[in-house]
Amino acid sequence: MPATQGLPPNPKLCTLAAAVAQRKLLYDRGQKLVLTNGCFDLLHPGHLYFLNQAAALGDQLWIALNSNSSVQALKDPKRPLLDEHERAYALAALENVDRIVIFDTPHLAHEIRSLQPDIYVKAGDYTLETLNVEECIALETIGTTIRFLPFLKGYSTTGLIDRMAAAATHATTPYAIVILGSGRGSNAEAILKAQAQKRLARARVAAIISDQPEAPILQRGPRFGIPADYVDPGPFKTKLDEDATSRYIDHIKSFHPDLLVLAGFMRVVNEPFIRAFHGKLINIHPSLLPSFPGLNSIQQALDYGVVYTGCTVHWVTPEVDAGPIIDQKVVRIDPSDDLASLESKVHATEHELLPEVIARLSYGQL
Repeated sequence: MPATQGLPPNPKLCTLAAAVAQRKLLYDRGQKLVLTNGCFDLLHPGHLYFLNQAAALGDQLWIALNSNSSVQALKDPKRPLLDEHERAYALAALENVDRIVIFDTPHLAHEIRSLQPDIYVKAGDYTLETLNVEECIALETIGTTIRFLPFLKGYSTTGLIDRMAAAATHATTPYAIVILGSGRGSNAEAILKAQAQKRLARARVAAIISDQPEAPILQRGPRFGIPADYVDPGPFKTKLDEDATSRYIDHIKSFHPDLLVLAGFMRVVNEPFIRAFHGKLINIHPSLLPSFPGLNSIQQALDYGVVYTGCTVHWVTPEVDAGPIIDQKVVRIDPSDDLASLESKVHATEHELLPEVIARLSYGQL
C-alpha cells in the first residue's frame, strides 16, 4: 500500500485480494491462520495483551482493521482519533502481527469467507449471541473455530480518551493559592509578577492575608487586582489562639484554595490549622534546611562561616521548619558578604524558587 500522511510504506498492510493470495500460501504450507478484527484506535496494554494471546493460537495473526468510516459508524462521529493508515502502521510495529487488511463494511462476513481463517478470535466481552449474525453464519459455513479470549480489565480506548479529557480539563482548571505574610511581602510580589507574566502555570492567587493590619504585603494585592485582607490574630505575638485559628481557617477556606503559601508569616501555625489544610500548606525558609531552622537563619549562616546557604520550600508540619523538603536553591557566601548583601542574595533566590515550585505543584509535578 502507498505511504499516507508522511508515513513510510507499510509492508504488512495489504488489500483483500493480496491477502487471499497470501492465505493460499499458508494453506499450502499447512500453517494455521488466526484472524481478529477491531478499531485499535490508540493502542494500549489491553490491546497488546489480547493480541499476544491471539498470536499464540496459530502460525500467523492477521488483523481486519475497521476503516475510518466503519469506526465512525460503530463508535462516534469524532472517532477514530488516528487515521486508518496510522492505526495500521502502529499495529505493523508489533512483531506478532503478520498481516493487516482494512475493511469498510459494518461487518466482516465477506472478509471471513474470503480469508477462511482457521481460528477467529474476539475479546471476552463478546459471546456467540453478541457476534454479528452474518459473521457467525460465515464462520460456521467454513468451519472456523471461534475463540473468546479474556481481556485485561481496566483498559479500553474509550477509558483512555476519558482519562485524556479529564487530564486536559485538569490542566486548564485554575489552581487557587492563598498567600499568608506578615511583612513587606516581597515573595508575594514575586508570585504576583510571575502570574502576570504567565509563569505560574495553572496557579492563580486568590487572596493575600496578613496578621498585621499595616503590613506592606496588604498593599501589593490590590495593585494586581487581588483581594488582601487583615485577619485578627488574637492576643499572642507569635501564635494563633483557638479563636484566631478558627477565624483564619474559615476565612482562608472561603477562597477554596488548592495551595496555601506561608511567605514570611511570622506566627507558628498549630496542629488544627495544619490539619485543616493537610497536603496544601507550604513554607519558604531562608536557609538550606535542615541547617539553620528558626529565626535569623541568614545571620546564623554568616556566624557559622558556611560557604553556601540558600532557601528551601517545604511542606509544613507541626515541628517548625522540619517538614518534607520540596525544593531548594543554593547561594554562595562570598568573603565580602555582610548581613545586608547576603539577605539580598537569599531573597532574590527565594523570588526565583517559590514561583517555580508553585507552578510545578499546580501541574502535580512535585
